[in-house]
Amino acid sequence: MFANSRRIEVCDLALGARFSEPLFFDDGIHMFLATNHPVRQHHLDSLQQWNISHVVTAGYELLFPIDDFQATELFNDDIPELESVG
Repeated sequence: MFANSRRIEVCDLALGARFSEPLFFDDGIHMFLATNHPVRQHHLDSLQQWNISHVVTAGYELLFPIDDFQATELFNDDIPELESVG
């Protein structure tokens, strides 16, 4: 693992949380989530499905207020359909 890394239990990850450094799987090698990308429900579901108990990061959680519109965008896992070009 890397210096100054800290362990975060999956049960402590909150929807919409963003981190100043990438999150890595419990092995400390393979990246799970890039810097400043929000934790979404499908991330939590994947960790649970794969029986991952914790992730690691050298960063810290970014704390900033969000409004209702931003929250809706953060937590919406719907992927818009692409229009055909033609």
